[in-house]
Amino acid sequence: MISVTLQPFSAGQELAALLGDRAAAVLAALPPAVCTGALISLPHGSPAPGADGVHARLTSDTLPWPAAPLDVVVVADALWSLEPLALLNQAFDRLADGARLVVLGEFSVRRTRLEYEPLPLVSHFVAQAERAGFKLVEPQALSPAGEAERARFLLVFERSAAPRWRLHTLRPEDAPAMRRLFEAAFGHPMSQALWEWKYGDGRGHAVWCAADGDMVGHLGLMRRTAIWQGEQIAISQYGDAMIRADQRGEMHGPYFLMVSTLTELQIGRGSGCVMGFAFVFERQMRKIEYLKLGRRIDHMVQYEWPSQQRRAFASWATRPLVLPTDAACLDRLWTAMQADLRNVLVGMRDAAYWRQRYVDHPAIRYELHLVYHRWTRRPLAALALKFEQERAVLVDWVAPLRATPAIIEAGRDLAQRSGKATLHTWITAGQSAALQVASPTVHDLDVLIHYATWTPTPDADAMHGRWWLTMGDTDYL
Repeated sequence: MISVTLQPFSAGQELAALLGDRAAAVLAALPPAVCTGALISLPHGSPAPGADGVHARLTSDTLPWPAAPLDVVVVADALWSLEPLALLNQAFDRLADGARLVVLGEFSVRRTRLEYEPLPLVSHFVAQAERAGFKLVEPQALSPAGEAERARFLLVFERSAAPRWRLHTLRPEDAPAMRRLFEAAFGHPMSQALWEWKYGDGRGHAVWCAADGDMVGHLGLMRRTAIWQGEQIAISQYGDAMIRADQRGEMHGPYFLMVSTLTELQIGRGSGCVMGFAFVFERQMRKIEYLKLGRRIDHMVQYEWPSQQRRAFASWATRPLVLPTDAACLDRLWTAMQADLRNVLVGMRDAAYWRQRYVDHPAIRYELHLVYHRWTRRPLAALALKFEQERAVLVDWVAPLRATPAIIEAGRDLAQRSGKATLHTWITAGQSAALQVASPTVHDLDVLIHYATWTPTPDADAMHGRWWLTMGDTDYL
């Protein structure tokens, strides 16, 4: 358990006594007239960054901040344990114009490994501080980085003009404002249950953008487990990107601020989520590429077949798939699918994920079906479908690639039995050869895959055309 202390002081001598052997470096960076301030630090004996699985971030808003305005806020060897946006906003609000924020401690200077790194990347923290209204006036490396991935720094910032937009980490109490912005942006409401399904229990993270205290922008991330080169990795999917109409139009406005900041906090080597992606339109993709926030690595293709009753001599049949009763069956199909997709990245599709994604969805009703061999009863595939006015939608499936003909035939039969004219689905163009069965009608879609490159991530060229994504990988279909 991490605990952070905030100790007010009213003279430089008091600060020196609190800092001990760290005082000389800090006091040398401060004007001699410093009178009032606050020191944020960790108690003696606190765990080292990342020790014993301690990866938490405290919001610092429950700390006993002294009355503003302050001459200085000093953060000594505690930054890694604090939620940075909350700290920066609170320090900005309490410091006088021209007053200083001093951050002393160890930082990450480069990230080459995928493993979680609790120390913030120094370049990211500086960028976040500048977006929050601070100007870096005196960076000082206290230990040479060389080829090491960590180094000790003294960073001195000066409070400057208030930024036009301020960034905040979304918390549960912000959900009502987020849902109001969602309805204004998309024209239909988001229930509290849907918000919980996306962001509750640590499944998602988000930042929001404020102008004059009002929420004018929002960007979310939903975490997924994926399989890449035979290993489980964490990835994140951007979603619920929205900006109030009167705040749009500036290239480095709310959208850039939210994407860059949320990516720095959550995505990349050492961040807990190795990669980030989104489904975007061409217009959005051009902006993303111009701002160097990401690269396009593929696009979605729509496949469509007319509905068709099952042939009398077909070797397969279907029945409802029930979770958790059929969980072991679905997990075996997932294991077989992974073996066929070992050279591409594919999101987890085990029984636990399917239950959360399709059974527990609070807004959309899906039908789950098992395709099995009529005589041996051996499971062949699992299908997730939904039914719209005139068509059946094959949202997702779990099966080895050899079962694709049976998947499409079963989907067409289920569409026919439901009175729908067609069956359609989406898949990434790089993997679309898997669906070239039964003479489909194929359309390229204006739905591109944005791969995050703002932070250190595996090379985008190595990812190009190597993601298996279907409609079920979206958060809105």
